[in-house]
Amino acid sequence: MPTSRLTISGDIGGLTFNSTLTRSADGQISHDVSLPVATAGTVSSYTAGPPEQWTLNLPGHALALNDIVDVYWDAGRRYGMKVVGITGDDVTVEDGPAAGGDSIPTTSGYAVTASKQTTIDTDFDGDLLVAIGALATA
Repeated sequence: MPTSRLTISGDIGGLTFNSTLTRSADGQISHDVSLPVATAGTVSSYTAGPPEQWTLNLPGHALALNDIVDVYWDAGRRYGMKVVGITGDDVTVEDGPAAGGDSIPTTSGYAVTASKQTTIDTDFDGDLLVAIGALATA
């Protein structure tokens, strides 16, 4: 069985503490989830709004209306964007109900990458839970 290590460091009232918790797994919660591939593209246009909207040129995107996406660029990220329009490779996004992060660049041609959010729902009995970890492979 796999072994996990959790290290906790902190400072409370001027006292520093460090602690390490090591546990061998007695079981596991397995998922085999295929996540959508992120799509590289550029900012096509920006509308000040409200609501603010960005049109992103994302060739081969495979997104659909109302998808929730995260948008990344070299200086930041914006998560929770809702797809509100699609015309060919152009995808228009605006803030969704849980949007946050940095402001997307407004400059046409600015390089971005967009990725559809995927929810992984895990139900388990937590009565005996000591620690939980995640292992992902590319």
